[in-house]
Amino acid sequence: MTKQVRELKTILDEFFSDYSSLGTSVQSELSSILTEYIDLKPKKPQPPSIIKAILDEILFRFFLDITPIEIHPIRLFFILEEAHWFLIDFFPKYKKMSFASFVEYILKYILQQEQDAAKQKNNPLNYDINLLKSLSNNMLEMENSETPYNPNSMPFEDFATAVSGNFSRETLKNTKNKTDDSSNDQNTVFRSANQPLPRKNDNLSAVYMCTTILKNLNFYLKSFSTYKQSISVFACLILNDKMDHVLLNKGYGKNAQLQFPRGKKSFNETGKETAIRETYEEIGLDVSLKIMDIMFLPKKEKYHILIVINQPTDTFLQAQTRFEIKDIEWVSFSEIMGTREDLQSIRTVFIKIQKYLDYLKSKRVVLDREKILRHFDYNQER
Repeated sequence: MTKQVRELKTILDEFFSDYSSLGTSVQSELSSILTEYIDLKPKKPQPPSIIKAILDEILFRFFLDITPIEIHPIRLFFILEEAHWFLIDFFPKYKKMSFASFVEYILKYILQQEQDAAKQKNNPLNYDINLLKSLSNNMLEMENSETPYNPNSMPFEDFATAVSGNFSRETLKNTKNKTDDSSNDQNTVFRSANQPLPRKNDNLSAVYMCTTILKNLNFYLKSFSTYKQSISVFACLILNDKMDHVLLNKGYGKNAQLQFPRGKKSFNETGKETAIRETYEEIGLDVSLKIMDIMFLPKKEKYHILIVINQPTDTFLQAQTRFEIKDIEWVSFSEIMGTREDLQSIRTVFIKIQKYLDYLKSKRVVLDREKILRHFDYNQER
């Protein structure tokens, strides 16, 4: 106990020894003063509130067309994870919002939307047409913009026409102004936009699930984290023509290491498809025609490796995701086996797979391209 704390404790002990002898009004006044001082203690910072337009954007993109199979806690959490990535990628203000805070926020908002929708007698879809109206102001600028939306980017009528094919402005105007008799027309709007109609029992299932998750949020978050650790990870080892350089990337973390392009397997996806998808997302390279059907799992490592050879080192490379990949570079085998700090992790893996690479290099067929071309040119001239 510090000297200042001991002195404060002595003062408080003396004060409270005489506290009971004070009048009621004085006690009340002192209590309010003490409460005020207690409230001045530093509080844990709360995540910023997400504005309604962004919440509606998230609902439209990730939850409006949710399928019955996805009304399950594990599947729902994967959708929530994608929605969280979307939020922190496109809205820097919320970059520090944790996944747990986001899940609680969005599930409460979904429940509130369902409660509000249940009160709307003129809305057979349980979603207000204002949802689409708010999206029309910003949705189409999202994909290629580094800045927040321009709220005047697109009139609602133009947006509805775009998503519904041949749906005309006049029909839309009439639909918006109709009452209960317009239910069939409103259904047509959403069918034209290729959005399945939520059935009553599906909505009830979603509400029940959201309520259950919120009551046991920590349990479901831990379960989801544990489940993700069991998902197989697939990486792509990309080599140049001489097989002495490998293509690696590095994330934005403070202690990020250079790694193979890699990622977790998605629902109904093969390991090869995972490696192809992750490679394109992380470095912008399509290896679907070059990737070999050779896969191996280094000892005590958690990811499988597939191989691509003969990749030109002058290929233009660029990450297709935001704020995930910071650097992409070709690194020589000799440099990997050196002392560079950001290669420590990959160095451990390389020691384990070196024998596979040596064998592959010794057995591969090397064609003399220039000699072959000269031969064909000679025959063509004859």
